[in-house]
Amino acid sequence: KPEVVVLSKCDALDEEAIEEKRRELAAACGGEVRLLSSVAGTGVTETLRILFGHILSARAEENAPEEQGDAAVSLS
Repeated sequence: KPEVVVLSKCDALDEEAIEEKRRELAAACGGEVRLLSSVAGTGVTETLRILFGHILSARAEENAPEEQGDAAVSLS
């Protein structure tokens, strides 16, 4: 499953603390960590776009016809 890891409330931290916590989270999750602050608006739009992209991909996978060895038969 897709995973989006964010460090929230970044507006309450100084740059040094942000980078320290970001490194710790990246080490724990093994991936990219995005910065987010709803108060300052930092990373909100980008994070929403990423989440929306994951949702669209999941829906496309759900709606895709399953691949089968036999040809599809139309009953109409």
